[in-house]
Amino acid sequence: MEEKSFFEAFPTVELGKDLKGIFADAKVYHIGMNSQRTCVKIYLKFTRLIGRDVLSKVEKEIKRQVKPFFAMEVKIKERFELSSLHTVTTILDEYKDSMLFEMADYNMILCQLLREAKINSKEENKVVFELKDNFVSREYSNEFKEIVENMMVERFNRELEIEFEYVKAEESRQSKEAEYKLNQMVEEMSKRIAASKKKEEDKPKEEAKKPAPKQEKKPFSGGEAKPAYRPVKNSDNPDVVYGRDIFDDVITLDGVVHEMGEIVFRGMIMAVDNRELRNGKIILMFDITDFTDSITVKIFLTAEQYQDVSGSIKKGEFYKIKGVTTIDRFSGELTIGSVVGIVKIPDFRTKRVDMALEKRVELHCHTKMSELDGVSDAKSLVSQASKWGHPAIALTDHGVVQGFTEAFHTKLDNKEFKIIYGVEAYFVDDLKKIIEEPAGQTFDDTYVVFDLETTGLSPVNDRIIEIGAVKIKDRKIIDRFSVFVNPQIPIPFNIEKLTSINDSMVENAEVIETILPQFLEFCGDAVMVAHNASFDISFIKEKTKMILGKEFNCTVIDTVSLSRALLPQLGKFTLDHVAKALNVPGFHHHRAVDDANACGDIF
Repeated sequence: MEEKSFFEAFPTVELGKDLKGIFADAKVYHIGMNSQRTCVKIYLKFTRLIGRDVLSKVEKEIKRQVKPFFAMEVKIKERFELSSLHTVTTILDEYKDSMLFEMADYNMILCQLLREAKINSKEENKVVFELKDNFVSREYSNEFKEIVENMMVERFNRELEIEFEYVKAEESRQSKEAEYKLNQMVEEMSKRIAASKKKEEDKPKEEAKKPAPKQEKKPFSGGEAKPAYRPVKNSDNPDVVYGRDIFDDVITLDGVVHEMGEIVFRGMIMAVDNRELRNGKIILMFDITDFTDSITVKIFLTAEQYQDVSGSIKKGEFYKIKGVTTIDRFSGELTIGSVVGIVKIPDFRTKRVDMALEKRVELHCHTKMSELDGVSDAKSLVSQASKWGHPAIALTDHGVVQGFTEAFHTKLDNKEFKIIYGVEAYFVDDLKKIIEEPAGQTFDDTYVVFDLETTGLSPVNDRIIEIGAVKIKDRKIIDRFSVFVNPQIPIPFNIEKLTSINDSMVENAEVIETILPQFLEFCGDAVMVAHNASFDISFIKEKTKMILGKEFNCTVIDTVSLSRALLPQLGKFTLDHVAKALNVPGFHHHRAVDDANACGDIF
């Protein structure tokens, strides 16, 4: 078939915003189907790495949305045409999570081998996988090698040769933790069995039931007959509080979404209420949760029946209930009516146990005193950390210390437990100046207004991909500097979306070692001006120190601080917002040379 973009081939497929951006550049070059018409294969080409987990989501969406494919298995066969910035090593590094996702479905042993392997680059197309020296590694390494090498050829058109180095396996932390977890589970199980036995022993022996005395029929003496009392309990089981005993399997409430007849479920009562009707009957209502969802139960009782059952239905207790799902005609909500039986049961919740051999210490815990960012009180957090065997916990609420008192007064069995009192504080740099390191310059001096585009936010770990600058003298632009920089690594997808700069635009550019001296020569001893200057100047200073081994000292003016001082009414001081307020002509935001021009006009 003729090569088409993904959305030309599948115009009716709707994908989320993130997926839509990823598949915008995808090309469909073939669609095939097996002879039994049970599987359709879609062959796609990408210019950036896309993980198997993402492709799996799109496979499901295509099957769901494209009518002819409803009954078929949809498989995407991917190929990647990547820039020269992608080496075998960078591909293996960036694509590892996708390979793990794929291998988990194929063979968990191979998946575990890849997860634990250390990858070392030997030559351009040769890598060494460092594995633990054990039977599993040696038995499965050939299959592992074949899968990865074939994947590199078929998907990336890269020849790869894999070698293995086997390292003597020491007793790992994982094996120690596994043994510790096993002991913990045995201990927990023993406690439950002991508690169950104790409950059985404490349960009073049921007295032999005497037959109920027969009621003599009284002759009808005229007037209205009084209805006979009907008992609420119809079982010998002492745990039955209403109706009959229940032997059916329970379902969870999150699966109850409409009227589905009679159901059996279990849960904890959250609230109990009652309402008397005009005819003298009483509606007993209670809200119950099984911790997957909640529902309301309604029972119609006579006054005598209500007296019998009300004392047994308590908030915080656990019950098994059999009843009919119905839409309440007054509230319009799904409720449980026509209750057949209610049986008291023990707490079915499983308590979480910290199985870690080496206990953690939480150093950033928010209580409900942190506005919009905490729901637990200090006492419950401290108690839980102590029960799990943690040695300490740090409370660091947002700008408040109101959880301290409650935490301090929490009674704990573990007297060695330490509460670390902290706060997530807010600092304002009230010493920050609009002009850093001034040297007595005037507006008649030379200024360089510049902007950088980078692969990330760290001046140490990330790289510069574009430098744009304008030189201003006597308040006029007298020179320009605009250049791409080869970062020697692939540009991340989020940076490509933000800046519109892709690998093909920078792969033939000069590297920063060549560009930086040219830029510093362009700047000379001019005053450096930038919007949010601390970010851009930090990259220049760090790269100058790393590459040239010297300090870059200059006077710096930040137009963000300048805008805050001179245009306080704006409230928002992004480059495009300030430019609009000052009627600076439109520009391509997040491209270095355009941002530098706009910043020059603003300055």
